[in-house]
Amino acid sequence: MTATNPKSGNPMKTVTAKQAHTNLGQVLDDSQHEPVLIQKNGKPFSVVVSIKDFEDQERLRMMEEARIDARIAKAEARGGEIPSEVAFENVRTKLIAENGF
Repeated sequence: MTATNPKSGNPMKTVTAKQAHTNLGQVLDDSQHEPVLIQKNGKPFSVVVSIKDFEDQERLRMMEEARIDARIAKAEARGGEIPSEVAFENVRTKLIAENGF
């Protein structure tokens, strides 16, 4: 299974944990331009991203949570049911935030 760079759609740069350990400086430099996937025992383990990309992802996550919360509050204020897609997105967003994926 090849991970895909969410920015470019191209295969993500991938290194083993041993390569990351040996070449940490290069991994950090590469992560400033694209995410770097680190595999451990042949399986995806971690992704190294620039602080800018991390902050952008967090900002988007928080905006999405606020959007969902607003839709829930609006539905509750009307005394109506929460649309199933809003409830699903709320659960999905919270699971991602809690589990980091």
